[in-house]
Amino acid sequence: MLQAGHPIRDNDRLVVVASPRDDVVGVLALVDPNGTAGEKEQVALEHGATVLAMELARLASLAETELRQRRDLVEELLAGDEEEAFNRAQSLGYDLGRPHRVVVVTGGSHNDEEETLFHAVRRAARDLEAGSLLVARAGEVVLFSDKDASWTRFQAAVDSALRGGHCRIGIGAVCERPRISPALTREAQLALKMQQAMGGGQGVTQFEDLGVYQVLSELPDIGSVERFVRSLVGTAHGPRCAQGLPAGGHAERLSGERWPLRHRRRPPGRAPQHPQYRLQQIRTVTGYDLGDADTSFNLHLAARAWRTLEAMRDP
Repeated sequence: MLQAGHPIRDNDRLVVVASPRDDVVGVLALVDPNGTAGEKEQVALEHGATVLAMELARLASLAETELRQRRDLVEELLAGDEEEAFNRAQSLGYDLGRPHRVVVVTGGSHNDEEETLFHAVRRAARDLEAGSLLVARAGEVVLFSDKDASWTRFQAAVDSALRGGHCRIGIGAVCERPRISPALTREAQLALKMQQAMGGGQGVTQFEDLGVYQVLSELPDIGSVERFVRSLVGTAHGPRCAQGLPAGGHAERLSGERWPLRHRRRPPGRAPQHPQYRLQQIRTVTGYDLGDADTSFNLHLAARAWRTLEAMRDP
């Protein structure tokens, strides 16, 4: 068994291990096909292993310091500390003037340790050159990406690093210059929340692909969305309409559509409700004629608005 600093013979070479700590390992080898290496050569190898161990320790310390500096930079960006963020970026030689996306990654199960998820995202970001600024916070990893990566490949790489785990990814829109603000992750987090609200399991959702949900979330007066929903179905009936109406289509075609939205948990043994029965419930509680195209459109919009409100309110 190899021990740090002590050469051993391995066929036609002498090998010595330099390991200043458990997670850092280096190897020196002396090719000796005739087996003539003696005590002097072994002493030289031991000395070389000592020097190599010192250099490896120095490099590991530098790498940890840079990683910590990058984590601090992300925290300053998220906290809105503009002066500190730009000073730190300058000291790291990092250009904050490049276009960036904010990417939020969460583990697909509660068993994923935060540090494990962080290292999985870090490795995937390094391998796919998706970015080097990231930080773990509150059960998620926030990545500042300065490249337009293949996010499905990125998710697969993270899942592979998690060794059987699964992640979910929300991606914000491209910003030409990072908005240094505590709300910096809002778009990516909303993309994640809408992914859940629309019945997504593990997957990738981009803010720019949210369609009408994006438009609703960007309204300056979110209260107008709530007033619109209340005017159509009332606060008490909002959840029922949001669960009863599928993602698209007119009322007369709903019976044959797939239902991608999250349904309420039903008691064991109870059969799922037929779509036509759900529509009848909506007719009963609202009094609307779902065969009317304008009425159907407004109710679909109200259902989307309700889900958007719930996602934005969810902490």
